[in-house]
Amino acid sequence: MTALEPDVVAEVAALLTNVRPEVVMAAVPDHVVTAQTSLGVFTFDERRYLHGHLVALQDFYAHAARQHLAVALWSD
Repeated sequence: MTALEPDVVAEVAALLTNVRPEVVMAAVPDHVVTAQTSLGVFTFDERRYLHGHLVALQDFYAHAARQHLAVALWSD
């Protein structure tokens, strides 16, 4: 497990404000088969899924930064 201290969380939140979901979505192929080949096998709307997760990530870090919270990163 890794932890990001509040000052680093604020930096991440600031950097994420520069990421524009519409620009990221423009890089995802419109054609479903091409998108699945590029991103792995999805059985749903890849663009909506990615957009929702990107916005959630931005919101999460913005909220954590406003509250001066640390963030624990966990991976298996």
